[in-house]
Amino acid sequence: MIVGQDPLKKSEKRVEEIGIATPYALHLKNCREDLRNTRLYFDLLKVLLDAGCRVYLTDIFKVWVSEASCDCGIPLNKKDCTRFIQVLKAELEIFEPLAIVSWGNKASDAIKNIKLEVKPLEFPHPSPVTNGASSKLIGKPATRENRINFWQEKVLAHLSGL
Repeated sequence: MIVGQDPLKKSEKRVEEIGIATPYALHLKNCREDLRNTRLYFDLLKVLLDAGCRVYLTDIFKVWVSEASCDCGIPLNKKDCTRFIQVLKAELEIFEPLAIVSWGNKASDAIKNIKLEVKPLEFPHPSPVTNGASSKLIGKPATRENRINFWQEKVLAHLSGL
């Protein structure tokens, strides 16, 4: 199971409508193959799929939200945040993943607060915004190729130890 948070979007206008989509726009071929900012998500998933893994991908928040202090998106209050974490906890109980990978600090923190027996494998979010953290982690420039190779090495080694 991969648990993440969609990157926050910036917008000049307040968004009042909720769109139904897959995490990281998995349903859009253009996002999987062409867009530089989103293609990495699918490259990382493909490593797992090519290794014969079944992957369940979810977000900690089930609708796109913004921080309460942001004037874009749907503001997230503490009550709603707690509800989303309860939904995530139910997903974990239903799917009983053999391994959990978190993408980003918010996802890692959410999983830690649930207090699972399975220790998550933590990674920076694949968003280009985290290139600095990724570069520091892998000890090389955070190129697409370096990030994929590091992911493959760490995740597959983790999975082989299960």
